Parts: sequence; C-alpha cells; structure tokens
Amino acid sequence: MKDRFHRLTALSIFMLSIVCLFHSSGPVFAAEGGPGAAATTGEVRTVVIPGITSFDFIRIPAGSFKMGSGLSDPDHSAAEWPEHSVEITNGFWIGKYEVTQDQWESVMKSNPSYFKNKSEDPREYSALDDPTGDTQKYHTDRSNCPVDRVSWNDCQAFAAALSSKEVGLFRLPTEAEWEYACRAGSTAAFYWGDAPDNDYFWNSSNACNKIQQVGLKKPNSWGLYDMSGNVAEWCSDWSEPARDRSVETVRDPKGPEKGEYRIVRGGSWGINASYARSARRTGEKPEEKNMYTGLRLVWEPADGEKK
Repeated sequence: MKDRFHRLTALSIFMLSIVCLFHSSGPVFAAEGGPGAAATTGEVRTVVIPGITSFDFIRIPAGSFKMGSGLSDPDHSAAEWPEHSVEITNGFWIGKYEVTQDQWESVMKSNPSYFKNKSEDPREYSALDDPTGDTQKYHTDRSNCPVDRVSWNDCQAFAAALSSKEVGLFRLPTEAEWEYACRAGSTAAFYWGDAPDNDYFWNSSNACNKIQQVGLKKPNSWGLYDMSGNVAEWCSDWSEPARDRSVETVRDPKGPEKGEYRIVRGGSWGINASYARSARRTGEKPEEKNMYTGLRLVWEPADGEKK
C-alpha cells in the first residue's frame, strides 16, 4: 500500500511540473541556435564572423499586417497612405540591435560616425558631443552606440563584406519587413501604444542632443530594440510616390525597380517623438549620409542551415 502511495505521489509531482511548464508566464526565447538548428519564432541567434565580430538576430514569423496609416491618424502624412494589407510569406532574421560603431569598424576598418570616441578630447564632459554647445555627460566608450553618417551605398558595401565571409547573406530589410518587425503585431501609432513613451525610445526630448548606446530602452514585443529611435534606419527599397502605392493586398513587396530616393524608417535622437511612429517613412538619396541615420541588418542563413 505504501509503495503504491509513493508511486502515485511521484506521478502527481511529474504531472504538476508539466502543467507548470506550459503555464509559465512570458515567451521563452532560445539562447542560441547552431547551424542546422530549426528556427522558431522569437529565437535569438548569435551569428559569429570568425575573427571579426558577431551579431544577434531575432526570428520574425511569417504573417500579415496593415502597412501605413489612414486618414484617422492625426499625425499621418501623405507618404503613409493608403493604408494597405501586406503579407510576409516567409519568416526572416533581423538584427536585435542597430549595427554599432564597433561592429562597423571591425569589418570596414574605419568609423564614419559623427558621434564617436575622440582621442584628442578625452574629457568626460565635452561640447563636442552636443551640437547645441551645452556640456552634457556622455558615454566615454562609444563603441556600443549605433554607427551613423553612413550612406545607403556604404551599407551595401558593409553587407557585401559580411556576406563574403560565407556565414550567410547579409542585407538591409525591405521596407515592408522593417515595418512588420517594428509593429510586432501592434496596430497602434507606436509599437507600445498611441502616445509617445520615453521608456521605449530615444528622441529629441530625452537624448540630450546626441546618440545613445543600443539596447537601453524597452524592446518591442518581439524583442527588437530601438526600432523607433536612436538612429533612423536605411531600408533596401526605392521610394515611390504615394499615388503608386497599392490599395490591394500585396505579398513580400520590394518597392519599385528604380527611383531617386531610398527609404529611411524610424525616428532618431534628434527629432520630435511624433516622427518615430511605426508608419512614418522618409527617403534620402543613396549617396547621402548624416548623423541621424544608421542601419539594421537582415541575415539569411547559408545553404544547409534550416531557415
């Protein structure tokens, strides 16, 4: 009788542990996934460029969303409408963070950033780091801040250099991939809600007129940091006139085949919070570069790895 009681008790404890596992709160992200590992939604994978640097990517699921904004959005612009349905038919890997100065320099052997370490001015306080001239305390190590002052053409060279290392294809996200990843299932003006919230992004009201280190603000629900601020981000697409945007459902759009301006998405440290809305879109010529714009990468695994 006693042995039967012990067996039943052990079985009960086992079943209770299974119930607790399935009812634990919050998503469970895999810490890593090696070559050949099956990709799961929300998985974080560190891609190592041997002897150079590494990047963290997050798996984004296939799905559909409403791209752009409608006339009911009080902050909408003509470039954002018509709001339309987009299908992303394949999941993809996108950078957990914006590309940092350290990562860029490790690959390109130079740092084009306006906001970077200045060996000739090692003071903790420096007007150099505040375009307004005010002395603000800044990070003494800028290596973990986003790279800025890179053109679209520069980004192509950076992605090509990484792709040559035979660990997969690196590229800029399409505009549709970017907005889909930014929203992370949200239909609000921002990925956290309809009102600005400085807990989630750097903008002109809280960045002290300078760039900030990546990953210091709250991420979106898919685990991506700084999608709405710090630096704006280049996308792969050419910009098209609003009148040419489809009102029908489109699958995996890549933009027009030619144009004058390449798409830039997301807000930055130097602009008003309303310009960091998920639907906000602008364009710049591919050779242009400024202290407000950087990049985030998409990674496509090499042949032989499961997507």
